[in-house]
Amino acid sequence: MTVRSLRLLGAAAEAESLRLRRQASQAARRGAFYAVAGAFGFAAVAMLHVAGWIAISEAYGSLIAALALAGIDLVIMGIVLFAARARPDPVAQAALVLRERSMAEFHASPLFGFSSPGLATGFAFAENIARTIFKR
Repeated sequence: MTVRSLRLLGAAAEAESLRLRRQASQAARRGAFYAVAGAFGFAAVAMLHVAGWIAISEAYGSLIAALALAGIDLVIMGIVLFAARARPDPVAQAALVLRERSMAEFHASPLFGFSSPGLATGFAFAENIARTIFKR
């Protein structure tokens, strides 16, 4: 019974590790998208501001040119933020469910009743040795 509990605990640890790796990967990917979008956005907006300012200010004046460029900037910002939104990762969600189930079964096991992890590990190790000896 305690070996099963340790296996459940191991499964929970592996599931948590997988979930955290997937979340870190997703955060890094999202950060890279933000960085690339920022670099291209900065260059494009700078050039568009110059060209737009020249074109609009000659036709409509400086105030209209400033308002038009600000409106375009807001639209670009909205598009970039929409593209960078968080999407649920089904693998990370499945790993979280597995971890929660394993931990729930572990907490329901008799191994969880021990007061210290060292005592529980020692007991499980001794039980494995005893099973190995008595199998022969």
